[in-house]
Amino acid sequence: WLMLDTKALRLLDAAGRERDRVALRAKLLDLRWHDDRALVLVLDANTQEVLRYTVESGQRLVRTGRLAGPQFGVEAMCAYRDAQGLDQVVLIGAEGLAEQWVLQGEGGSLVRQLALPPDAAACAADDAAQWLYVSEPRIGVWAYRAEAEGGLERWLAVPAAGALADGVGALAVLPGGVAVADR
Repeated sequence: WLMLDTKALRLLDAAGRERDRVALRAKLLDLRWHDDRALVLVLDANTQEVLRYTVESGQRLVRTGRLAGPQFGVEAMCAYRDAQGLDQVVLIGAEGLAEQWVLQGEGGSLVRQLALPPDAAACAADDAAQWLYVSEPRIGVWAYRAEAEGGLERWLAVPAAGALADGVGALAVLPGGVAVADR
């Protein structure tokens, strides 16, 4: 129902017909549900800004804010909702530099800076368990504590083996774990 391609963010109905579109060149997308609305985060490929939209009544996309891009090129982005219900975004660069932001008003505030694996191609957050999953080439998928107040605890959640030895293409949080797609 929500599609991102090289030219636009598109809102589709159940039959695949376009209901709304936002023309932009974007490369990453994540979302979180708020009761009957979806908070949509998109990374603008030109400016590296995180653009925020809500889906109103399943009919249209409404821009609700933006977050200035970090000082590094973003390779992975994932949304996270903490135990207090605050929406956050984690931005990860190719060099392993990362920032975690809490979204406030039309912008946001930097919560913490992180050193994560270099060349991370994917990340996903488990809001309920408060884990941040980050891929590392040739190693697998690490799980980090997602709450900013906690230490930088981590464990290897999915070791790279078989098809995953070539790298992780995408991550998705499922009840009780994480799904990993190879490249």
